[in-house]
Amino acid sequence: MSRKFLLWIFAAACLSLLESQASAAATPEALVDEYLHKSGLWAQLAQIEPGVQLGITQSDDQFRQLNDEQLGRLREAASGAYGADRLRKAMRVELVAALPTSDAEQALQFLVTDLGKRVTALEEAAASPADANHIEAIAAEAAATLTPSRKELIGRMVKATRLVELAATIVINQQLGVMRGYAFYGGRADPSTADDIKSKMDLYRDQMIGALEPRLTAHAAVIYGPLSEQEMIRYVAFLESPAGQKTSDVTSAALDKVLAAAAFELGRRIGDAVKPADAKSTRL
Repeated sequence: MSRKFLLWIFAAACLSLLESQASAAATPEALVDEYLHKSGLWAQLAQIEPGVQLGITQSDDQFRQLNDEQLGRLREAASGAYGADRLRKAMRVELVAALPTSDAEQALQFLVTDLGKRVTALEEAAASPADANHIEAIAAEAAATLTPSRKELIGRMVKATRLVELAATIVINQQLGVMRGYAFYGGRADPSTADDIKSKMDLYRDQMIGALEPRLTAHAAVIYGPLSEQEMIRYVAFLESPAGQKTSDVTSAALDKVLAAAAFELGRRIGDAVKPADAKSTRL
């Protein structure tokens, strides 16, 4: 028996062991689906593609050289990459593999309460592009009028969820994902180049976090404004609990991974979407 064959058997055995461990530790899909719905993630994931489409609309000057056919293909590419069904399926896969059953069950115990339902409703509403624009418009004023105790609670909430760090990570990985996807489309995929770009972007991470923290804190002041002081205390207590921390960390990591894959897919499709067409642009 050759040494190479022995190594193959050893690798296969290790893979089988890992697969059986993953299967044993996996959270049931039904439980993950319940968590996706009751946490609001199911609805929020459906708002990402409309947000991307709105971004394309608001960046019209950048796409003015495209004709209507090219712009339509670009929108189709965004829809294909960030479509709700695609994102939901990907999140389900990630959470089934990574979210511990016990933590999911404890999170659901909070989410099915009246307070949990109110929090979910507020977060779902905030995810829509229209409400997001409204929140942005009134956030600064809301933050300026926070009482010291309310400001402290919101600060604890932002810290417990690592919201600012997650936002910075997603921004960086979205840009990298599109760049890597486009490079892959053009046959220029070079991991070393991508890593170099990531290193340069990471240098701006602290600056990004510094800029995002007051902005996201102000947004939170608006989003959770309808909650009473006691309700905020209870919500923050859940977020700071071991189960709250675990579900937040796992969900954040899964979301970043899913959105990075979507960005790569968008980048991969952009080449076909914006390739030169015979017809002149009708948007000049």
